[in-house]
Formats: sequence, structure tokens, C-alpha cells
Amino acid sequence: MKYAMSFLMVVLIIMPVLTADNENEPDLIALRIYAEWCGKCKALDPKVNEIKEEFKGRRVLFAVFDQTDEFAMEQSVLHASLLGLDHVQKEFAGKTGLLLLIDPVSGDIKEQITHQISVDELRTKLTAYLN
Repeated sequence: MKYAMSFLMVVLIIMPVLTADNENEPDLIALRIYAEWCGKCKALDPKVNEIKEEFKGRRVLFAVFDQTDEFAMEQSVLHASLLGLDHVQKEFAGKTGLLLLIDPVSGDIKEQITHQISVDELRTKLTAYLN
């Protein structure tokens, strides 16, 4: 009986934590694969920056894997590890000029966006993944 009561207390304490919807977790990761010297990045970045403010308060994590130099790439490896996106960092190491829309739960890349997208198309894609 003593063990049953202890077990019940533990369940009652941790159940709300296990079933809570964490409001601080993103619904979408918008990951730029970037480098300072990349012409395609210079074309894509203003588009991403233009719509960021519109998604304030929405659960989108705008993140960057910087490929500019060796130090930036090392930092990107660490960021990838923290985000659970090691597989993405390895797949796109050395590539630039992309925006990846990623499911934060599965880590699956939902869409790969290039600099050729318009601001309106980008807005539409982000909105679609958030609804």
C-alpha cells in the first residue's frame, strides 16, 4: 500500500508536466543556410527579414547555420546539436543560399526554399505550415 501511494503521488506530480503543451516550443523552424560571401544569400535575406516581423508572436524559430568561415561552421555544428538537427547540418554543410522549413518534432525538412522565391510566396508557405 505504501508503494502504491508513492507511485500515485509521483504520477500526480509529473502527469501535468508530461501532458502540458509547451508554449515555448516552435511549431516550425525556418533555417537559413547562409554565408556572408554568398550572392544567393544576399538575395534571399532581405525577403526573410521583411516577413520576420509579421510572424512575431507566432511559433516560428528563425535560425541560421552560418557557413562563412571555419569558426562560423563550428558554431553551426553546435547549434545543430542543440536543436537536434545534426542530420541537417551534415547534409547541408558547405551549401548556402537556402531557407529550410523544418518540423521541429521530427526534424524533417518540409521544404527547401531558394533565393528565387517572392516575399508573398514565402509568406504564404510559412503561414501554411503554421495552420
